[in-house]
Amino acid sequence: MFTIESSMYVPGMRARRVIDFMLHPADDLYRDWWPGTHLSMHALNDCSGIGQVVYMEELVGDRRIRMRCVVTDLDPDRIAWQFIYIVGLPCSLVIKIDDDDEGATITHTIRVGYSGRLGRLLDPLFRVYFSKRFAQMMSEHFTVEFAALPGVLERHGSRSSA
Repeated sequence: MFTIESSMYVPGMRARRVIDFMLHPADDLYRDWWPGTHLSMHALNDCSGIGQVVYMEELVGDRRIRMRCVVTDLDPDRIAWQFIYIVGLPCSLVIKIDDDDEGATITHTIRVGYSGRLGRLLDPLFRVYFSKRFAQMMSEHFTVEFAALPGVLERHGSRSSA
């Protein structure tokens, strides 16, 4: 098992608004967040919270990422998705937001692989896709997108906190 993790402080950010935004995905909001890079994010079922299935499509560096994922964990300051491709994959994305008086620290963690001895034999296959180059592109992507999120939340305040 391995992780790709990025973290940054974002002035004006609030955990509640980020979680609300993530739980009410809409293609137009997602595209406004990063035009030309964020392509699609919308719910695939009527659930809002644990069990919600979301489709996301975006460009990360020179890669076009298309994924379906299900919300597996939810708290006022964190949301976690498991990637699915027909069945659940041993890959997850966790966004954790730690508020303070002026903003928040956002931590974006991708966990990939199995924890058991037998499952770890497959980790090298995952490393082909989740390479060091991909980790660098994801870190750059994360920095740009989350620096821009407070402006998007401000522009779409009533829709993202529905």
